[in-house]
Amino acid sequence: MQIWILPERKNLTPGYEQKLLAPQDKQGKLRLVASRGGDDGSVTVNQDIALYASVLEKDEEVSYELTEGRHAWLQIIRGSLDVNGEILKKATVQPSATKRC
Repeated sequence: MQIWILPERKNLTPGYEQKLLAPQDKQGKLRLVASRGGDDGSVTVNQDIALYASVLEKDEEVSYELTEGRHAWLQIIRGSLDVNGEILKKATVQPSATKRC
């Protein structure tokens, strides 16, 4: 999967990073894959984001608390996901301004 994120301002020097994460690195948890500061081994982006990936088996759960004024975007690659009682399916995207995802 490839994701393009607009930088926070114009005229920044372009950069490119990629990392391959084994499924077990994302299994049953949220794994930070991109952030402004390259935190926890994530790739660095020029934007105020925290991008996570997860691999979940049936009945596994993860949660994420959004801070005030933040938003979430969920991209389902395979299968389906129950998010706060709403079923999301493959190729469904879900913008969210709720406190929990």
